[in-house]
Amino acid sequence: MENLMLRPITMDDFPSILKWRKDVEFCVANGWGVKAVQALLTYAKEQLNIRCLYAETHATNTRAQKMLTKLSFQQVSQNGTDMYRGEQTSLLQYELVL
Repeated sequence: MENLMLRPITMDDFPSILKWRKDVEFCVANGWGVKAVQALLTYAKEQLNIRCLYAETHATNTRAQKMLTKLSFQQVSQNGTDMYRGEQTSLLQYELVL
């Protein structure tokens, strides 16, 4: 077995990262979506002094709902409808107090 060495990501890695980010299964397996949003939430709170964020998703988009819940968003309402994957569905609104 070969040794594996880790190094910081550089700008030379950018083309590979762009390719990886389009691979949904790779991103899900690595939890990149949640980790990226967690970093943005920290930045919003600490650097931009944002105290409350809102999000909206389709009622049938359980993956987005799961991610929002994992990020501590609370569902606050179900208001409106929209087309999602070819069918009319309810919209769910979420809130996160930072």
